[in-house]
Amino acid sequence: MDAHGIAQVQPGAVGIHLSWSGPPAWGYAPGGWTVQRRPAGRIDARDCELLDASGLAGLRLTRERTLRFGVLTLRTSAWVEPLATPGLSVPGLSTPGLSVPTPTETFRVDLDRAHRMARVTVAAKLSFAIACCEGRVVAVSGPVAGPATHVLRAARIDAVLLITLATTSLQVCVDLGVDETAQWRDVPAIVTGLTLPLRELMPSLTSADDELAEARSRLRPGELLAQEEFTRLTAVVRPTLRAAGPPRPSSLAMLLREEPGADADEVQVLDPIRVPLVHPMWRRALGFAWFDDDPALVPGQTFEYRISATFPAEDLHDADHGFATVPTGTLLPTDFTIDAVRFRLPQPVAVQMAPGTPAAGAVRVTRRGIPLDGKRDPSWLTPSLDDWSLVIDLPTPSATVTLELAEGHDLSFAAGSPAGPFVATSPV
Repeated sequence: MDAHGIAQVQPGAVGIHLSWSGPPAWGYAPGGWTVQRRPAGRIDARDCELLDASGLAGLRLTRERTLRFGVLTLRTSAWVEPLATPGLSVPGLSTPGLSVPTPTETFRVDLDRAHRMARVTVAAKLSFAIACCEGRVVAVSGPVAGPATHVLRAARIDAVLLITLATTSLQVCVDLGVDETAQWRDVPAIVTGLTLPLRELMPSLTSADDELAEARSRLRPGELLAQEEFTRLTAVVRPTLRAAGPPRPSSLAMLLREEPGADADEVQVLDPIRVPLVHPMWRRALGFAWFDDDPALVPGQTFEYRISATFPAEDLHDADHGFATVPTGTLLPTDFTIDAVRFRLPQPVAVQMAPGTPAAGAVRVTRRGIPLDGKRDPSWLTPSLDDWSLVIDLPTPSATVTLELAEGHDLSFAAGSPAGPFVATSPV
C-alpha cells in the first residue's frame, strides 16, 4: 500500500493531511483502517561495513560478499549519459569524435531486513545512490563528483544501489533496525475502523441516512457531499461488498447499466471505488484519508504515522494469474502466457463471463474465465495435448496451486515436473 502525509499550518487548519491506498487485491479494508501517531525519533546509521582498496579488489574478483546486514554484489555498468573523462578509452569503441558510455561499477546491497536509513560513504570520481523497497525507488542521492556521503531515508529500505566511477573505498552503514510492530504496539490509535461508510462493513449503520451521515462526518468545514451522488455511488459499490471475500475483489468484474435494457459497461469491481479517490473530499468520505488536527501537534516537530489493516494473507502474497483484467470476448490463442505462466489449450477460446449475480438490473457482479473442452478440433493444426483440456507451465516450482472453477464442473487434474510423470490425478 501507499501512504502520504502533508502538513498544513494555515490559520484555521493546522494539522497533517493523511492519504493512503490499499493493496491491489482489495483496495478497501474490510475490517477498517487503524491510524496511529507518535513523535519521530532520531535514526542513526550505526552498523557499518568498510571496504578499503584491498576489500574492493577482492570483491571485483568474487563479485559477491556477505555483510552483517545483507549481501553486497558488484557488476559493471555504464553511466546513463556519456561522460567527458580525459584519458578514458574503451577498446574497440573509442572513435575520434564519437561519444561512448563511460564504464562504471554498480554496487548493490540486498538487506536482510527492512531499514529506515542507509548511509553510503564512497571515495570515487563520481557516485549516485538509490534506496529501494520492493523494487521501487524510495530515495535518491547525487550524482556527486569526488568523495561523497549519501544519506538515504525512507519508511522501508530493503536494497541500496550505488553507481560509481573509479572507486577506491566504500563504506555502507544502516540503522540498527527494530521490530516496528512491537514498537507501535503501545501507541494509541487516533482512528480505528475507518472504512467505506456502508452497512456491509460498518454494522452500526442501519440505514441509508446513517451511511450518509457517517460519510459527511469525515469531511472538512466547507465541503459538501450531495445525497444524490452518494446514493448513486453506494448502489454500485454495495454489490461488490456482498460478493467479495472470497474471492478477492480484484478477481471480480462488473456490468453497469444507466437504465434497464441499455448496453452494459464492463469494468473491474474496484473501479467505482478508485475513480472518486482522485478528489480529496471523496477520499475522506470513503475512508482513504484523514485530517489530523489534534491540538497536541506542534508546528516544527516531526511525527510518524502507522496506517494498518487486516487482509487475508493469501490475497496479499499469492500470485494471481487469472483473467480478471482481460475483457470479455477476447479471443485467446492455443498457446499464451499471463505474467510468466504459460497456458496451452487444444483450440482457441474466448474469455467469457462466469455465473454471478442475476443478469437483470443496473449492476451485475461476475467473473471472467475461459471454458475448458477436452475435445480437440482437428481443423486446428496445433500440437496435441492428448486428452487434456488445459496444460499450465509454471515459471518456478510451487508447493500449492489453486484452481478456481465454476460450480457443476467435473474437472480432474494432475501435477508434476515438465518431464513427468504426473502424479496425484484426482477429481476436484
